[in-house]
Amino acid sequence: MRVEALTLTSTVHIDLPWDPKNRTGLAAVGADGRLLASGSAGSDDEIIDWIDAHAPRPGVIAIDAPLIVTNRTGRRACDSAIHAAFGRFDASPHSTNLGKPEMNPPRGAVIAERVGLPVDPTLRDRVAIEVYPHPAMVGLWELDLILKYKVKYEFAFRKREFERLLDLPEAEATLQVSAVPRWIELRAISKEATGHSALNRIQDEADGIICAWLA
Repeated sequence: MRVEALTLTSTVHIDLPWDPKNRTGLAAVGADGRLLASGSAGSDDEIIDWIDAHAPRPGVIAIDAPLIVTNRTGRRACDSAIHAAFGRFDASPHSTNLGKPEMNPPRGAVIAERVGLPVDPTLRDRVAIEVYPHPAMVGLWELDLILKYKVKYEFAFRKREFERLLDLPEAEATLQVSAVPRWIELRAISKEATGHSALNRIQDEADGIICAWLA
């Protein structure tokens, strides 16, 4: 299958949390596939400022959060399709509908509008797209199950899974993550972590790097 190359400079990923009080992971990947920068932000204004500083005119913004929500109850058709295909890998998404205040309107769509990118899935350039990392990682790296690196798991197990998570982008030569000083810091924080709080500080940023690559 031939995939058209985007004509603009970079792809940015925004790992929006379900709880807006939590930090948002951010990453930018250049047109050549190389990691440019990663970090985190709090408010929507901080997210926009980070994009302006690290990828001022991105071709694509990939947002790990719902962008188009029209159903009043239940789940979206795309969520049902992902559940049917990836549920056996523990990669089912949350149900999304307009009955949830945070989805009316979706925060991700508001940010996309502020950046000036449409959410029309038929477009190829200058577009905001929705991504969901768990099934993408299962498919791309042929995992038997999702990586269980979230805080709900026992720490020693979670830390091993987190190390596996960081191994994946290092295996992608195009990303060149090891050439980025911040990546070296992330690996050191993960390796030296003795409790959940250390991993919590970098989890969304690591997600952001992988999702920018996936996008």
